[in-house]
Amino acid sequence: MGWIKEEYQDRLNSQRNDESESAREQAFEQAELQRWQELLRDLKIDIDEYNAQGGSATLTQTSPITIQITDRHSALTLSVRADVEGHTIHYDYGSTNSRTASPEGGIFSLRRSRWGRPELYSADQRIHNEGARRLLLEPILFPPDVAA
Repeated sequence: MGWIKEEYQDRLNSQRNDESESAREQAFEQAELQRWQELLRDLKIDIDEYNAQGGSATLTQTSPITIQITDRHSALTLSVRADVEGHTIHYDYGSTNSRTASPEGGIFSLRRSRWGRPELYSADQRIHNEGARRLLLEPILFPPDVAA
């Protein structure tokens, strides 16, 4: 085989690989959106359970990829945003009261498991759904100065 034929075949294979990788990336992004929906659903369940115990938290979905959680008792807010293209979920805390300090936010990274499913990671450690929800909600629902 001559060099022209070799070069042509290499470029053709490279183009096919690029198309295949693009399809895999799109499939992973769809799976990330589903993973986001699972997290959102479970956060809503946690907020409902908290309120049933006497809490005063609200969860508002401000866009398909952004939620805001507020708790009247702690005067804290939590904003959570999925960044599908960046394979991350960002969270930030705020305060509705100038005398109440808010905790520092952070990110979860979404990484592909060996089965192709997006898994949550915090500080390079895999974190299960319940652990992620607790990490997000505990500072706002049970801040140290309000906890009994």
